[in-house]
Amino acid sequence: MKKFIFIICGFLALAASVLIFGGHEAVGSTIAISPLLANMTRDELEAFADQALSENYGGDDEYENYADLDDEDMYDGFDDPIIGFQGGAKSFLDEAHAGIYLTFSIVNNSGYTKTIALNPAYFDTTGVTCVGGKGASMTDVVINHTNIAEMTAAGHSEIDCVLADGLIYGTSGAGLTVTALNGRITDHLRYVAKNPTRIPSMIISSVNNTSGAIDTTAYNKILTIRKVGPYAKYQDTIIDLNDFFKVEQYQSGKITVDSAKYGLQADPSTLVYMQVDNNIRITIKMLIGGTADVSRTLHKKARLAKKNIAQGTAGVVPVSVRKDMKLKQNKKMNLISKQVFKR
Repeated sequence: MKKFIFIICGFLALAASVLIFGGHEAVGSTIAISPLLANMTRDELEAFADQALSENYGGDDEYENYADLDDEDMYDGFDDPIIGFQGGAKSFLDEAHAGIYLTFSIVNNSGYTKTIALNPAYFDTTGVTCVGGKGASMTDVVINHTNIAEMTAAGHSEIDCVLADGLIYGTSGAGLTVTALNGRITDHLRYVAKNPTRIPSMIISSVNNTSGAIDTTAYNKILTIRKVGPYAKYQDTIIDLNDFFKVEQYQSGKITVDSAKYGLQADPSTLVYMQVDNNIRITIKMLIGGTADVSRTLHKKARLAKKNIAQGTAGVVPVSVRKDMKLKQNKKMNLISKQVFKR
């Protein structure tokens, strides 16, 4: 990731030097500008674009008709008031390079193949376990998040258990156990239940739990993405894991699933499940992509309003002025996208 950021900064520095100082001074100016571009904020990127599009910039011809573009024509998620990105990502253009993952392992010692819900959609999975036996007090009651009763009642009877922290099915040593390798499963599921989150890719590895040998039979399974809701019929999207299996997986023991291709999201309307065979340990590394977090809106809208007030454009603005502003903003956003997100 550090190498990736360094390359991006280099591109930015070179672009800035050419645009602002001229080609013959590119080398010297790149050295001077690079440190300033390493951690640019949105405001700093806009300032960079403003200067690049000033009278020193002679590339206006390539922006012909930009004033007529709608916002959706140039939308890439960058600085969206609701959508946010993790790690090093700034838009859907570089979402795959976020570098933030949720990683967990599932061990099946139940004696049977079991179907596990990786995302329970809007179903309430809260349950209670009494650990004190008959006559136990309330202090012996433990809250769990492995209750599949609502899913079963809604017609999803193929699901045996749901993703959670710790033992999720059967008994210790004779059931299914989930271990999160970073963070808590419970925190993840609570967050995505209120903030829909894209999963652009998943790395899945599988081994025999007894011998530790690489297991490739897991890649004959399918991952089901089911759109659910109280008012609509189910819509299933099937991901055949075998489609991502290559010869080299016999040595590496892992596959990379391009789940963005299937629009995989962890949200209240999406039930995601797969089978896990007995005596198998599967490790899943989910890339966390764009997130719809409405809590971002207030801050970004307030920042936009302050900017408009400062430049005197808040409120009613003449059509001719709005058109000029739109042209300038479209140029600016295009330049930023070119320099920050180019590959």
